[in-house]
Amino acid sequence: MDDKELYSLGGMTNSSPAMFDRRRRILDAVRDLIREKGLDGFNIRELCRRADVAQRTVYNAFGSKENVLALAIREYFEEFFRNVSFDAPAERFEGALERQATVLMRNLDLPEYVRAVGGLYFSPTIPPDIRAVLLAIGKRSWAPWLGGLSSRQLEPGVNITRLCTNLSHLQFAILLDWVAGSMPDDQLLPVTLTTVLDMLAGSLRGGALKQVRDIRADLIDHGPASTALFARAHARIAHMPVERPNASPFPVVTAHYTDA
Repeated sequence: MDDKELYSLGGMTNSSPAMFDRRRRILDAVRDLIREKGLDGFNIRELCRRADVAQRTVYNAFGSKENVLALAIREYFEEFFRNVSFDAPAERFEGALERQATVLMRNLDLPEYVRAVGGLYFSPTIPPDIRAVLLAIGKRSWAPWLGGLSSRQLEPGVNITRLCTNLSHLQFAILLDWVAGSMPDDQLLPVTLTTVLDMLAGSLRGGALKQVRDIRADLIDHGPASTALFARAHARIAHMPVERPNASPFPVVTAHYTDA
């Protein structure tokens, strides 16, 4: 998020360098608080203490608590994508798959952040601005590829926008299952990917369906394609050029799929 974008959001009226610096300090502090304590431990007083600003500054800069939460979550996700290099473009199936796997690998190191974001995602009282941000995050891996498919590769009646939304719902639901302790770490990637591929298989046909079926079969058989996919995702995370404060080393995840 650049300064021009920051200036356009949340009722911001002061464009001085000092104010931009304070806005960025606030966003960094929000992200740290969410990661460390989740939403239950998030409050404006602690945020202001960490960012070294007055409460009035937060509301002047962002308009509301909901705005600052939404922007911090989005910035955290966008920063991740800015600092990771992928082998295939997002518009190809391979690109969608590697983005999904890499995001899941990243989530393994951030359980409190995932718990907080997942809780927001399924909250019935979530503000619309936060809902829009989280839905965009949930669609990010698959939307570019799916959006480029022709109608001949879709089952009759499939709506791409709805499909992407359902994929987002599905991923966040599995993540919450994981942070609740119902799924071991080494199952998060294979279970999520297999479940996503199952939904895609029911919506696609032609060449797109073949791609989905091929990688799903490889995943269940612990084959070379999925093993290499997970290894590359692990390597991307391990070599991210940004500091990961308060993060433990990533576990090496292999494709151990169990059919529940």
